[in-house]
Amino acid sequence: MLKPQEYYYLYSPSRLDPVELIRYTFQSLCLQGFLSIHVEYVLVSPRDTKKRKRYYFRLNEMQNSSSLLTAEKVIIGLFEDSKELRVYQVNNRLKQLLGEDPYNFKVYVWKDIQPKGYFWLGSILSKKGRAAKKECAGAIDTFEASFDALLQNEEKLLVAINELGTNLIFLDAKTLSRLKKFTKEHLLNPETERENKVGRLESIHVLKTIVVGDFSVPIPLRKRGNAFRKYY
Repeated sequence: MLKPQEYYYLYSPSRLDPVELIRYTFQSLCLQGFLSIHVEYVLVSPRDTKKRKRYYFRLNEMQNSSSLLTAEKVIIGLFEDSKELRVYQVNNRLKQLLGEDPYNFKVYVWKDIQPKGYFWLGSILSKKGRAAKKECAGAIDTFEASFDALLQNEEKLLVAINELGTNLIFLDAKTLSRLKKFTKEHLLNPETERENKVGRLESIHVLKTIVVGDFSVPIPLRKRGNAFRKYY
């Protein structure tokens, strides 16, 4: 199934927001477990009496990096000389990579999509591309529609989560919040952590407070009100 940045690209290659591509790539990497986010409270200066919150991106050990797409490898490359970066450091490195134009990131996503035959003449969605987009949209809608029933069957829920993959980030806010709560209470064992992917939902929630690049755009969860996925 398509990854989030691919799905968004197929939606509208001529009108897409490049910062959205960056958002979805970061979110996908967090949900796959390649990146994580953690918070530290620090004293900025010796005169401070109150600690300030600081967010960090951390590069985790990669056991299955063969699944990474070109755009994801580009983001991972930002951590080449450091396994942990402050948000402003990520911003600076993205700016060095993309220059003043975030549209340059579009090239990396195109490198992942172009060989798959999703476009005709470079900009017209092919039959194969329309089918891939419809499959992804249908999987998201089916998950949401059957969510109450899935909560009654843990095994079926885990199968559905695996099938949806990193496109979990496109679930409407209410479903995603309920899924996060359910997994904390029922699925995650502190010793075995039976479903690692679900445990990473925490990072996806934290991402909505982070700013990527010098573009001052927060990284929110995609809410149903903006659900471009409906357009097959």
